[in-house]
Amino acid sequence: MRHVASVAQRCSANPSATERRGYGTEVLTGRLVREVVEVSPQDNQYKGIPLLTLSGELEFAIRAEIDIALKRLSEAGACIILDLRDVSFMDSSALGLIISLHSRVLERGVGALAVICCHQTAAGRVFQITGLVGVLHLFDDLDDAVVYLDTVCTR
Repeated sequence: MRHVASVAQRCSANPSATERRGYGTEVLTGRLVREVVEVSPQDNQYKGIPLLTLSGELEFAIRAEIDIALKRLSEAGACIILDLRDVSFMDSSALGLIISLHSRVLERGVGALAVICCHQTAAGRVFQITGLVGVLHLFDDLDDAVVYLDTVCTR
């Protein structure tokens, strides 16, 4: 089942952070990561599902901070959402951390990871080039991710 929608109009390549902050999420950026990483993903949820929003440049220089945030997200619940719509650059170290998060979720035997990223964004292009579109559960928006997670997770 392919989750990236074929209709590009449903997905804004650059949604403003103020649109999503209404969901109670924190935005993790390369420049502000040291402040935001202290926030527990359990406090950041969308419709009861732990959510972490990453934005900006996800690169080796902030790998440790991203790793801490992703580990906390994986501990927050069996079903989790990772929002990458505002990521402008993602290197192989960030990609490796996302794959590790996906593996941790699969190792539990229950739960799932839903990744929000539009196919025309930087993160979406990285997933297409690496072939991870067929591995990760990718969605254009939060509501589509919740529908999927409701079918595979017991909350």
